[in-house]
Amino acid sequence: MLKNSLMLMMTTSIESTENQTHVEMIGKPHSRTGHNVSPEYYDRWLNCLIDAAREVDQQFDLSIEQAWRKTLQHGIDKIKAMY
Repeated sequence: MLKNSLMLMMTTSIESTENQTHVEMIGKPHSRTGHNVSPEYYDRWLNCLIDAAREVDQQFDLSIEQAWRKTLQHGIDKIKAMY
């Protein structure tokens, strides 16, 4: 599940009907009318993911962190907007 969610979040910046459908499949059930996952939890999720990568990747540095954040932020913003 984690692998699938990461792949989805990484591809959300590519505008396509398929990607939008996948974002909606995650965003709608997590919105206030579904599981009510508060938008701030996505920021926490990203920070925890960054912390985990920092722990296991010996080559992790600021440029890698920025790349992760930039890559995932687009999808996070889309899902937050669906809240």
